[in-house]
Amino acid sequence: MQNSINRLYRDSFFKYVFGNEKYKQNTLDLYNTLNETHYTNPDDVEFITLEDVFFINMKNDVGFMICNEMVLWENQTEDNRNIPYRFFQYAAEEYKKLLVSRNLDPAKNVNLHLLGVVCIMFYSGSRYADGEVLRFSDLVEGKTSIEVNVMVYNIGERIDTLKECASAASYARIISEINRLRKEGTPRDEAVNDVLRSVPKEDVLYTIIHQEYDAVVRMLGYEYTLEDFKQNSYEKGREEGELRKQTVTIIRMLENHETMEKIICYSEADEETIRTIAKENGLTIHE
Repeated sequence: MQNSINRLYRDSFFKYVFGNEKYKQNTLDLYNTLNETHYTNPDDVEFITLEDVFFINMKNDVGFMICNEMVLWENQTEDNRNIPYRFFQYAAEEYKKLLVSRNLDPAKNVNLHLLGVVCIMFYSGSRYADGEVLRFSDLVEGKTSIEVNVMVYNIGERIDTLKECASAASYARIISEINRLRKEGTPRDEAVNDVLRSVPKEDVLYTIIHQEYDAVVRMLGYEYTLEDFKQNSYEKGREEGELRKQTVTIIRMLENHETMEKIICYSEADEETIRTIAKENGLTIHE
């Protein structure tokens, strides 16, 4: 059990709920809701392992095959226009595995009978609108014949439409409520615990959550820790970028023999900072 829980800490809550062999019914229900299909056998879902592609910090992707279709889902809270490239890589790796398993050689003139691929990003941020399509071609400078389109499902905007899939609706409510508490200033761990403890017993995810409560708390806690880290790193990077830009401006103005007054005006730096930069770079200040 301990090894199982440790592994779960590296998975996201999304993957735990929708990419778990124990809970295939959740996967099938969500697939049916998204595609307006009516499959009833959870064993129709054959999970594929998306290891070794983009496993950075936490697994938040789900891949499976069903009815001659390869379905790739990824859960995201951050803004990333490169998602189509990530899916392109996922699909390419899975195609390689399928060809090997079927003993097919793409160098030969044979029909490979490749599966169709459906790419969906479940998103809980604010930049991308529900229904927006992220395209591989938008990442290419020039023309390309490669088409990879990723449909965006904004979880916050889909709560009502996800009602047909109880597990997805519950997941969306949990994430939305944690996000709401966080925006109101509730500390991360307190927000996660408050929301999980408030899930009613009749909720479809209640048993899943409470079977390994500590693991779920850690999963969600780690997700939000990563989110905070990325946001702080972004802010720090932006500040460092602005500082570098200011330094370059000061150096160029010193090289052009601009006056101290003008450098202060344009760079918005104080006199002491300008004198320090001048000294470090062996430049003369023209008063």
